[in-house]
Amino acid sequence: GLKQYIQNNGCVFSIEARKKYPQLSWFVHNLRVRKRAGKIPAKRIALLNKIGFVWDPRADHWEECFNELRKYKKRYGHCNISLSKSERKYKSLADWAHDQRTRYRQKSVLLSHGQIKKLNSLGFSWKQPYRIGEQIRIREEDLLDDLRRLSKLLRKIPTVPDIDRYGKYSSVTYYIHFGNIFKER
Repeated sequence: GLKQYIQNNGCVFSIEARKKYPQLSWFVHNLRVRKRAGKIPAKRIALLNKIGFVWDPRADHWEECFNELRKYKKRYGHCNISLSKSERKYKSLADWAHDQRTRYRQKSVLLSHGQIKKLNSLGFSWKQPYRIGEQIRIREEDLLDDLRRLSKLLRKIPTVPDIDRYGKYSSVTYYIHFGNIFKER
């Protein structure tokens, strides 16, 4: 049962899955509790690891999101995920980043020292990205630095769609600061 479930669904039990497979869900919960208490033999742990059993789904999810953030940084050159940009496919990653900032600010036990170090290694900013209406607080030199970074990244003068897609700041921010963007580009 468990091996088949993991092959088909992974080792995460959503609310719907807990309703559909209550006995299996309870069995998995008990396995995790018993492992934390040191009551599962090493051979059994090894067998469960072999089938892809996840002992800590929260930590597993965190690592998946961190890897997505790493890919985002590699693609865009920063970790400042903005919901005001045209690419909505990063909404869940932006939400996750927001949660990390909130946990950091609140000194939550849900964000470990090791996780903080990993985020810092990417250059993750613990300040919230600017929201619409707050763009005026961004320094003009930072805007120009990001245009230079984009020019290097794209090997051309960035267009407005390039700025909205790959930039730290939306094109609206440039219009607010400079009136238009053509001269600065």
